[in-house]
Amino acid sequence: MVRAPAVVTDSSGVPISDLTIHDFSIVENGRPQKIAYFEHIVTKPELVKPTPSAEGEVSNTYEQTPRRLTIILLDMLNTSFVDQERARRSITKFLSESIVATEPVALMALNASGVTLIHDFTTEPGVLAIALKQVGGELPLNQVLQPVPLMVYRGRMNPMEEAAALQNMEFQNQRNRVSGTLGISITLACLRELGEAFAGIPGRKSLIWATGGVPFPADDSHYVTTWMSGLSELYQETWDAMNRADMAIYPLDVEGLVNYGYRSTRYGAGSMPAIPFRTSVYEIENFAKMTGGRMCYVKTEIGGCFREAAADSSEYYLLGFYPEPDPKHKGWRKMAVRVERNDAKVLARTSYYTGETKRASAGRDDDILMSMKSPLDYTGLPLTVKWTGNRENAGKKSVGFQFRLAPGDATVDESDGNHVSMDFAAAAISPKGNVEARFAKQLDGRIGEQAAARLKGGLEYLPGELELAPGEYMVRFIMRDNLSGRMGSISTALTVP
Repeated sequence: MVRAPAVVTDSSGVPISDLTIHDFSIVENGRPQKIAYFEHIVTKPELVKPTPSAEGEVSNTYEQTPRRLTIILLDMLNTSFVDQERARRSITKFLSESIVATEPVALMALNASGVTLIHDFTTEPGVLAIALKQVGGELPLNQVLQPVPLMVYRGRMNPMEEAAALQNMEFQNQRNRVSGTLGISITLACLRELGEAFAGIPGRKSLIWATGGVPFPADDSHYVTTWMSGLSELYQETWDAMNRADMAIYPLDVEGLVNYGYRSTRYGAGSMPAIPFRTSVYEIENFAKMTGGRMCYVKTEIGGCFREAAADSSEYYLLGFYPEPDPKHKGWRKMAVRVERNDAKVLARTSYYTGETKRASAGRDDDILMSMKSPLDYTGLPLTVKWTGNRENAGKKSVGFQFRLAPGDATVDESDGNHVSMDFAAAAISPKGNVEARFAKQLDGRIGEQAAARLKGGLEYLPGELELAPGEYMVRFIMRDNLSGRMGSISTALTVP
């Protein structure tokens, strides 16, 4: 199902609340689609609450109440050092002066290491302001990997000088390509992490992305297959995760997004940019439209952007449709959500991405490694882990646990003899960041009717152990359903007596 949260207002910006499924239509690539899911959602600002767990259990599930969340992401990867500081001061000022607690907000950063959680969701903006003051600026990637400047030659050069100049130019070009691809890869991985972290929490999420630009045109298939060779799969996975999370992006322009050296690939195959770190304002506007968000221009303060995002998520309609399979047309498909009323204005995503169908094993190791390193718990696959006790083992303790699936969450391919493919992993990390113990188990094959029924029923399923010396640890549990590509993860503290 392709889902689309739709914000519908009248000409004055007031939400229209009396619409039914019959007032809506969805068009994909010019063809009407049958609306298969419809829900009118009215929200209020509430903190997302973890589902209460039994004693000795940890879970990545949340209660179904909020239906709206706001994340502020400070982009230090694609923003100059000076503009990072300006954005940080602006956000800190806004949070410090927000006396009335309203929206639940989380504060995160994007840097060369990926996503950093500055502070989890809170309705106390002053707490976020204090946390943000502790964050220092960083050189963006294109300044860290600055190419060696070339000498300016005048007149003719001898053959040795010409050879040296050509060698330097080739070196600079290779460095530009390496740094450009790295910047794209980190940005995509960050967005995917955010999608995976919120895919299992219902409702519309607003991502206020304070950035100096995005390092790639979001909907350019030619760019993906040429400059981003090797990143096409990550590109597809990123958009899949963002769409599952119903995440709308509100780019907050902190630099003006003016890059006179940028040449978009949409103007022809021969116009590949030398250093693809900054896109034009058109590209980032398009980024917002594709996700159902709004562009917050350079003159827009963070407060205005925040209020727009909160208003958009306060009341919306959630629609879904099943597109017709079209193996010949992969890539971006344009879509439009329409309302048959003259005064209605609709804010909804304008496209979605359909890529290649992956094999069950495709990307499995990379996905588990990424989720292991992520500071965010993945919620796309509900997961509960139960501690089952300790036993002595040669001076260490074997700490027992058991993975538990929620009913109906495991994929069982009945058409293929009840085929199941799942990965389970765990790692215990010391306060110094060292991995002290690991666990890995793969379940892949065809199972009997009774085992399939138990798996579908969400019974306690897979046991495991970690051998650890006495001490304090952070344990990361991961589960991946390879047939659906969904992942769940939990981070929890553990004390071994």
